[in-house]
Amino acid sequence: NLDPMMPSSFYQITQAYPSFTKYYGLISGAGFSISYAISGIFWAMAAQKYNRKRILVGACMGWSLTSFLTGAINSLPILVVMRFLCGMFQAALLPCVYSIV
Repeated sequence: NLDPMMPSSFYQITQAYPSFTKYYGLISGAGFSISYAISGIFWAMAAQKYNRKRILVGACMGWSLTSFLTGAINSLPILVVMRFLCGMFQAALLPCVYSIV
């Protein structure tokens, strides 16, 4: 009964929150990628100006916190906000890492 083309996260979300099934695209796609794409530009500018290692530490802490809080949520709007914030924090990593290496 499992569709091999669907990601495993889809099944995990639909089992835990059956009412979120029709919003999976918002949770996994737009809620994350829009914030990732837009904030990546600002993180790149910050990486040129400020200490990259401190930005990485703060971004990893923010990423960890939003990932942890995502597991404790049962509200769709808050889940979308957590995914948005997670995308923002993950976007900080690439500009800093590429400029350090």
